[in-house]
Amino acid sequence: MLQVFHEDDPNDSTNNIGLITIFGQSGILSVLIGGDSNTAVFPDVTDLIDPACHDFAGLVFDDAVQGRATQATIWVANDITGPVTVGRISRIDAARNIDGDITATVTSEWDEFEFLIERIGAGNRIAGDITGVGQFSPYKSIDLIVVGPSLTAEGITGDIKNELGRIERIFTTGKIGTSATQKSAIRAGVGITEIRAISLGGTTVLDRDIFADIRSNLSGSIDTSLVSRALNKLHTAGDFVGSIDVDFIRPRFNPGPDGLPVPGLEWGIIVGGAFTGDIKVRHSVLKASIGAGTFTAPTTANPDTGHIVVDHALDGPIVATNSDGYIHSISVGRNPFPEGARSGFVGTQSEPQTKPFVPWRIPTTGRLVAVPNLPTMPDVPPAPDCLIAANSIGSITISAMYRANFKAFVPRIESPTIGTLVIDDMREGVVWSGNLEYDLDTNGFPEIDSMTGRAAVQDPTDHSNDYATIGTLTLGCVGPGADVWFQGTPQSNIAEHLLGELYLPALAASEQVRIGKRLGSASGQTPDTCPCTIISPEGVDDCVAQTQGGWPVDGVTDDSPRHMRGEEMAEVGTIRIASATGLAGQVIVRQSAGEDTDAQAWSGQVIVGDGTGTPVVLAPESASPDEGPYYKRVSSELGNGAVGLAPFHLYEADCVPRHDREESTAGIFEGDVNNGSPVRARFFGPIKLGEGETSWSDVLTVHCRPFGANECNWIDVTNAWVRSGPSSSATSALDRRTITLTRASTYHIAPGVYLLQPVYEEAIVSRDLSLDKAAVWPMVCVGSEEVPGYAFIVYGDCDEDETPDHLDGDLSTCEIDCHIADFNHSGMVTVQDIFDFLDQFFRNCTGVNTPPNVGCWRSADVNNAGGVTIQDLFDFLGAYFSWHDCE
Repeated sequence: MLQVFHEDDPNDSTNNIGLITIFGQSGILSVLIGGDSNTAVFPDVTDLIDPACHDFAGLVFDDAVQGRATQATIWVANDITGPVTVGRISRIDAARNIDGDITATVTSEWDEFEFLIERIGAGNRIAGDITGVGQFSPYKSIDLIVVGPSLTAEGITGDIKNELGRIERIFTTGKIGTSATQKSAIRAGVGITEIRAISLGGTTVLDRDIFADIRSNLSGSIDTSLVSRALNKLHTAGDFVGSIDVDFIRPRFNPGPDGLPVPGLEWGIIVGGAFTGDIKVRHSVLKASIGAGTFTAPTTANPDTGHIVVDHALDGPIVATNSDGYIHSISVGRNPFPEGARSGFVGTQSEPQTKPFVPWRIPTTGRLVAVPNLPTMPDVPPAPDCLIAANSIGSITISAMYRANFKAFVPRIESPTIGTLVIDDMREGVVWSGNLEYDLDTNGFPEIDSMTGRAAVQDPTDHSNDYATIGTLTLGCVGPGADVWFQGTPQSNIAEHLLGELYLPALAASEQVRIGKRLGSASGQTPDTCPCTIISPEGVDDCVAQTQGGWPVDGVTDDSPRHMRGEEMAEVGTIRIASATGLAGQVIVRQSAGEDTDAQAWSGQVIVGDGTGTPVVLAPESASPDEGPYYKRVSSELGNGAVGLAPFHLYEADCVPRHDREESTAGIFEGDVNNGSPVRARFFGPIKLGEGETSWSDVLTVHCRPFGANECNWIDVTNAWVRSGPSSSATSALDRRTITLTRASTYHIAPGVYLLQPVYEEAIVSRDLSLDKAAVWPMVCVGSEEVPGYAFIVYGDCDEDETPDHLDGDLSTCEIDCHIADFNHSGMVTVQDIFDFLDQFFRNCTGVNTPPNVGCWRSADVNNAGGVTIQDLFDFLGAYFSWHDCE
């Protein structure tokens, strides 16, 4: 052993030791730079030893091999100003500053020791770099780096690196790093236990800024045994600027024989102020938190900011704790590992938090919940709740949300505003605003009900602010254990099946909910199962039980609006719209249907007026007029929107006038249609022109027939009508599903039965589907066959008593007598006049019973030219459609 010290008072600023350089080769050499009373080369990290001098200029070895076979303990009264390069460091302490670089090198001589560096401490500042180098060894660690305990300490401004081993603890009462452009690099090969703004042995986390780039996984591929390559804790009440790149974020493992994670709520990344930078977790966050007051958004100058990426599984919270806290982007499970466990956002076995945005505060007694049919969980402090929460979140993309085995509660996403939300497989979970109003105590925390142990919610029935405003919503399968409370989303896409529940205050006219496959379960399936498909290492897992792990026991619920309703699992896939007139937009069921004609694609419910006393339930199980899929309740009663099963059928009851081939009382009066009132054919969903078509007029025809006549005999009156359909720029759900007919100028629409038809089946197709499918029309007889079309009635009312003429028993007051248009002198101009004229025209009738044509009862020579010619046909049609030459 070599001991070096100044024999005079080490606190005297003139009693310094310069740089010590050791030459030559020998065996293992222990160097003690300490006072003459010291005898221990390896003092405990908490032991006090005498300083060797005031300032010390450093210790180096001229021979690199000899340097690696050394160990050192150094204590000085003021500063270490120069480098220290040895094999192993037991302890280096400077009462004020360490400004020189410190390097320790692993060699076989030190295999018996776990720590490469046991302690480096400074009272005010560590400005030099601290580096562990040498062969890979996961147990060769830097144990403790500490600055303090002075609350005015400058902190750590150098780098700390052990790129082939571990870094255990970094404690500082000052900041880490200098600025956003001068960050400290903290790098470990196989994990970092703690980085904390706290004094050694203290309990109060300090408001200190950290400027650092942190990595804990530099030693090679990911070790899925979970014992290494993790960051266990980063904790400061100040700001963080930099980046974090680790394999795991999880609790520290017990050093004892059980080797299990240490439970508690304060493991993870916990930043009291703003977090500026990216977080990359190459495997999983396990029972740990990622939290900050807010997460700063990226800018053009600093694009590597605001992204939180967890490649495999998130079993814990990501939370912005400020009342205006923001998270730019979160990605979970986008790079899963083939190890059997599913990736994604996993439920929790701890009791959910009662106050949003505080993931590391124990809300009540910290009790764990007993799970039915499973062994009772031990009475240990709870793990963090599985929660993503902030006042505003830019984007969230998640491979799956679910409860794994032994999980009592589903994961939750809580934010009033979310820009983009993508969840590939939402087996279980809740998405909502996170706004619950509690009865608060004098400290501003929720009062806890002594009977239930839960926070006291002011009004569990008030859901007015429970809806998250989501810009873009894309979900895969939505299982029975999943709820989404949202609003203001232009287009909500459910790629697979909706077996859970969607909650909306209203669906605006320009908004859509698109369900790719089924709304509700297929025949033979129970709500306990989800027919979604996921890919696992064993292949396709086609149906995983939703109740895996069991639901919470009665009386134990999380504070989400679902459980405020007293619900745990959806009995049937449901869309709940709170407002009684809230269905102004479009719901599409079976949006991705190709050749699929599954008759049970709609077995769930759309409830309109869910927040009112008597809601309307549109469902196959409902009674008329609400029986799906082709319900008969008119859309104006619900808000003018529609629920459509693709491909979209004519919405017969919603047409103006309604579809009617039976000549009932539903129709439009002749005077109204001739004065500009339109006829509207509406479908249950949006429509467009078929491929290659450019004009609605080209693909629609109109025919007519008289009342009571053979319903299959029609004549073409297309030119009497202007035909138009939805424009490509239409946004309203009502406009996008409506074909409009208006009277053409110079024409008069006479009473009769009319038929609107497409010229061929795929001339008009359902819009907004993954494949163009022909719109579906009712079948109407034309000639000798049934053809698709919309039949409607135009009433005459010649005596103006508001009773259709063809149903009126008294027409004695009618005064209309048009000797050309009213060909049959019935007192009315109707479609029957066309058929009567054509009958006489083709008989060549010039008078009553004109030989040789029997059956002549009126002259077809309407222009009195002295014979029946084609001009009479044109003159009659001209008079008919314009009512010319009325007497």
